[in-house]
Amino acid sequence: MKHVVPFLAAGLLLAPAARAQTRLTAPPLSPATHIRQSFSTSYIDLTYARPSLRGRVAFGNLVPHGVVWRTGANGITKVRFGEEVKINGQAVPAGAYALLTIPDAKEWTFILNRDTAQWGAYEYKPALDVLRAKARPTRLAAPVETMSLTVENLRPDAADLVISWDRTQVALPLTADPDRVVMGQIAQAMQGEKKPYITAAQYYYNTGKDLTPALGWVDEFIKANPSYYGYYWKAKLLQKQGKNPEAIAAATKSLELVQTDKNEVSRAEFGAGGRLLGRRSARRSPSVVGPKSLPPGAGPAPAGSAAGRGFWLRLRTPTAATLPLSDCCRCRFPTEYRPFITPTHPLVPEKRYLS
Repeated sequence: MKHVVPFLAAGLLLAPAARAQTRLTAPPLSPATHIRQSFSTSYIDLTYARPSLRGRVAFGNLVPHGVVWRTGANGITKVRFGEEVKINGQAVPAGAYALLTIPDAKEWTFILNRDTAQWGAYEYKPALDVLRAKARPTRLAAPVETMSLTVENLRPDAADLVISWDRTQVALPLTADPDRVVMGQIAQAMQGEKKPYITAAQYYYNTGKDLTPALGWVDEFIKANPSYYGYYWKAKLLQKQGKNPEAIAAATKSLELVQTDKNEVSRAEFGAGGRLLGRRSARRSPSVVGPKSLPPGAGPAPAGSAAGRGFWLRLRTPTAATLPLSDCCRCRFPTEYRPFITPTHPLVPEKRYLS
């Protein structure tokens, strides 16, 4: 006991000195990350720490098979859904959840748990589970050094949560119902003062809905704002309905109005090509802006045609006569030339950006 007291006294004297040391910032072995991925009409948030192999074997060794895993390192991995999603047909309300897994050689179990404050999986309580779902792992050709949890295979109403580490990858499919959300938004917004005529019409066009109300909305937009853009979308809607003469008339009106638009980018994107488009596109590869990027059979526009207005209108005829189609701000985006084609009529231009 006589020897213990001096040691305790020395420890008490050294403690303040230890606290007074300069704090060092060293690289973490398992760096934390936060990802927000836009999905459906909201988002998916992922918060987790990323362990690395560092010469070890991940599954069946560092992470035992058949045991609940925190799906990362350090604190619990968390996922937040900005709207209701479905996993294996089961609805999961919007909100934050702990994401745990049970890895195995042939089948994994994904777990969503309400306790997002737990550290690791040491205090995991199955009674707080919201969902359990099975998924089959696949073997990767090359090892992934640092574990990743990502949102992949994005579609408007579906995506996959994907875990990749070592030579294992496993995906958890999930779905959403954006159409229900958007249609509700449209119905509510159309009761207000600032009606989203164009965006609602665009949604109907892009999702293949009945275009009759969409045309009515565009007409209301044009009444309040007779601009090139309203007529541009009116032409697209009419073309999709097969009303080709009316579509051509609306497209022609759009071209006339865009020539007087004060916005240089608008003139470049929808009209004659302007100084902005000409200056920037000159620096692009010929494969993007030259003849090779035009549709098969397209050639120089006939003399005296609407070539100067920057649109390709194509006829399905033995001679494949063509007029130039706008490449839609090619200074910023690669473009797929996609002229509308019908048996007897040239139609309105359509832009399509490719990322």
